Amino acid sequence: PDEALWHTGWCIALRNSDETVGVLWFNGLPLDKTVKLNYLFNDTDDNGYIEEALKAITNWAFARENVYFIRTEIDDTQNNGDIFEKMKFYRIETETEGELYWELERPASAWLAVYMSIGLALGLTLGENFFGTQTLGMVVGMCTGLALGAAMDSQDRSARKRENEPKKLK
Repeated sequence: PDEALWHTGWCIALRNSDETVGVLWFNGLPLDKTVKLNYLFNDTDDNGYIEEALKAITNWAFARENVYFIRTEIDDTQNNGDIFEKMKFYRIETETEGELYWELERPASAWLAVYMSIGLALGLTLGENFFGTQTLGMVVGMCTGLALGAAMDSQDRSARKRENEPKKLK
């Protein structure tokens, strides 16, 4: 029951008319930091409904623990690749003839900038009281923020490494 949402179909319906324009669903729990996204879209989406739904479901998935990649596949006779390309999905190698695999990577963390900013603010605030000068406080705060932010970003980079890394296509 705790994992039911990884096996649930999400209907894409228009707010005003309840007309269905597609369905999205995941193919189970994440494996090797990757979750497979399946979909059925109506022929065209001139209004951006599918893109809006894809953004919502990918944001939801990336907010979950241990999900760093979302993969989908399309039959090369379908004309949905432009939607995935627009959303920053990239093509990856596949062994199946006639199938195109697309993948989206979770954005990297930016803790370095956050911790440097916090360190700078704390250094300026506390520098005069502890060091007698804001300059020294600012330097200590920024160095501390740099160290903490770099460690957090490094942890994020190592957490997204997969056992079976697919080859990106150009």
